[in-house]
Amino acid sequence: MMAFNIDNLKVYGRRLLLPLLAGALLLPIIGCDSKPSEIEDYDPDPVLSAFITNGEPVDTIYVEWVGKFHDEYIISELGITNADVILFPVSTLSGNPPVNNDTLTFHYTGIDGEYAPDDLSYIIEGKVRYRIEAKSPDIDIWAETTVPDTFSYEVYQGDQLVTIDPVTHELQGARGDTLTRLDDDLFYRWSESEGSDGLLLGIHALGERDEIVPLSPEYDPASDPENEALAEMVENWPLFIYMPAPDYQNEVTLSWLYMLWTGPTKIMLDACSEDYYLYIFTNIASQETYSNIQGGLGIFGATAKQYMYITMERVEIEE
Repeated sequence: MMAFNIDNLKVYGRRLLLPLLAGALLLPIIGCDSKPSEIEDYDPDPVLSAFITNGEPVDTIYVEWVGKFHDEYIISELGITNADVILFPVSTLSGNPPVNNDTLTFHYTGIDGEYAPDDLSYIIEGKVRYRIEAKSPDIDIWAETTVPDTFSYEVYQGDQLVTIDPVTHELQGARGDTLTRLDDDLFYRWSESEGSDGLLLGIHALGERDEIVPLSPEYDPASDPENEALAEMVENWPLFIYMPAPDYQNEVTLSWLYMLWTGPTKIMLDACSEDYYLYIFTNIASQETYSNIQGGLGIFGATAKQYMYITMERVEIEE
């Protein structure tokens, strides 16, 4: 697996990945007194950002514009406020019509480009392909994605199978849910998820950045409070890390080297639709980020999730 910092993901508008032509912005500007016509004439694309999860209600989605390159970047002016947004199932993985073919409608929340579902009890089903549409006098965009099936997983520490509380989702190891860098690494093994094209192992430190302490015993700001380089290094450490794995991989060792912070930590294993996996992977390996939005930019992706909670404790390592 390759780890990357999700805090540093490029963005399309404010929530997605930046299109390739934004990366070319610096070249024509450096050393020029006037703006090139291709930048002046650029007509911003609409951006749709929507994610759905197997067995869960639908979260808010976003419809907005890519900001013009030569104008001031004002977030409040990028949201599209007058769109009609709907989501509905198209088919199952087997090609049959879905059992539940209800359409979910959305309403504008009053927050820049944010739309919330009208029915909070609308639950996303696995192995079903969904379509989302957003239309207004200015836009007509849509996309489809297939929701991966549920899957199971096991976690080992050393050669011991670790249990996970079914209610709290807390790891139940030899010392409860608390772990240190001196403990054995966690080893994951998972079953296949039909409809998935890859998996993501995510590590999310749940504390606030200005309150939690780095896990490394070498970090001691009290001993050198004027060390600006150390402070800047820690400031750039991510709170959220993802490690992608291809669909043919079914096991991985979680090294403590990826754990950067003390305190409560959520560890997620997500089976991803093809669209969502390509969206993440191309951000790592390509100059151009994948988009499946027809008539615009952005991503409509789906996941099936498993997760657990642990608490990381800092210890001094004796030499």
